[in-house]
Amino acid sequence: MKLRAIALAFALSACATVPVPPDAAQAVYALESTLTTAVQVATVYAQLPRCAPGGVALCSNAAIVSDINAAAQSAGTAVEAAQSVVTSGTASAAAQQQALASAQTAVNALTALTAKVKTTP
Repeated sequence: MKLRAIALAFALSACATVPVPPDAAQAVYALESTLTTAVQVATVYAQLPRCAPGGVALCSNAAIVSDINAAAQSAGTAVEAAQSVVTSGTASAAAQQQALASAQTAVNALTALTAKVKTTP
């Protein structure tokens, strides 16, 4: 049941229209929320038994898990960097936008991977 709830939350978050945050700090928090949801889905997928010929119907592919782990690491680093830039108090608006764009790209790459995996029968 927990797996279904996480998968449903992820599916709904992917379809939802997210309002544009009014400032850079709120944009970082929105990215952190999306990152957290994607990591939860990735964790559920990674904990499934590995796929093998004649194996269980619901399984995880080691290569996909590796790709997801790399994307999650990259996204986490990008979101942390964006948070640092946005909360520094000294970064220009252009620097904040660049950091947010980089974080958004990394989070999008992760969510694109996790959207393809099957975590429930």
